[in-house]
Amino acid sequence: MRLLLLAAAALVLTVESPVLHAADPTPLKALPAIDPAAVLAHVKTLASDAFEGRAPGTPGEEKTVAYLNEVKPYLWRNGETYPASPKEADRLFANNEIDMTMSYGPSFASERIARGEYPATARTFVFDEGTIGNYSYLAVPFNAENPAGAVVVINHLMSPDHALDQGRALGSLFPLLLETLTPAERAAAEALPRGPATLSVAELAQRQLSELDAQYLERLEKDWREKVLRQ
Repeated sequence: MRLLLLAAAALVLTVESPVLHAADPTPLKALPAIDPAAVLAHVKTLASDAFEGRAPGTPGEEKTVAYLNEVKPYLWRNGETYPASPKEADRLFANNEIDMTMSYGPSFASERIARGEYPATARTFVFDEGTIGNYSYLAVPFNAENPAGAVVVINHLMSPDHALDQGRALGSLFPLLLETLTPAERAAAEALPRGPATLSVAELAQRQLSELDAQYLERLEKDWREKVLRQ
């Protein structure tokens, strides 16, 4: 079986791929079919009201832990081990060993399709109920040796010209408010091509959920290791 990975900001789903499993030479046509609707059903089940928010130390968490242990035998390598990093998950996805990977980058999948790392059928999606996201920002460290130089770099990175160049080169989403641009800049931004697997800013923003508090995330990771991974 191939692994199901939950979302961070945007999930990437492969519809089909001619790439063989790196650890399993069996041709894809001989493997059990993966039903994307069934995969999403697991995620929606965990997100339902029946699990009472899944907060650590609550009955909802106990229900979640029981459910995750129930599906473990059907995960990649029977749920006994998991990719050690996002980079490793990306490699497994590219080799068609797992069906989903994740990234905070809206154009993540499109960039890898362009480089030939992902199949042309890979697509990004967000859940109707919402997907966790966050914001990137630029800052000058308090102990920077050249704060003025750092500000110059930041101003360039935040400039319309740089955003347009990046959009043309990488297919990245335009990060600046269109209302702040000149008519010419706005026309150029609206004309930027979007990659085949890149969702619009409007669609991402419509379903964005706030990122978890760091302490909450640490507790989730701790409980995952102790109550699911090591069981």
